[in-house]
Amino acid sequence: MDLPGGRTLFSLLKTDALHGDITSMVLATLDADFSNDMVASTRRFAAASGGEAVPVAEKNYPMLVTFKDIADPTSVKRVDPDNLAASFGAGYRLKAITVQVTDAPVTVGIERRLGWLNDLEKYRSDP
Repeated sequence: MDLPGGRTLFSLLKTDALHGDITSMVLATLDADFSNDMVASTRRFAAASGGEAVPVAEKNYPMLVTFKDIADPTSVKRVDPDNLAASFGAGYRLKAITVQVTDAPVTVGIERRLGWLNDLEKYRSDP
């Protein structure tokens, strides 16, 4: 999400939720009967009519991050969804995160914004 002042809030594919990934977060949000059976759950919500935005439970929020310098992957900083002001300044807060089934095309091109994305090996430290 682009913010004023040239800052960006990123939502990662990882979550701190029970299953730890964005797919499970979406399924748990859209399918009240989700029980870790991704195939069955996908079939249920894909067959349902609608397409309304559904709020994600706070416990299932994806990990949020920002970069002090977007050109430097080592400047990544985790963002507290309960305190966006700590990362972005006064006046910023997160109202909600929602998911929605849509037929809009998938967006691509994150590697243009994060030029280092395909060259992460040089930034990783040895274990």
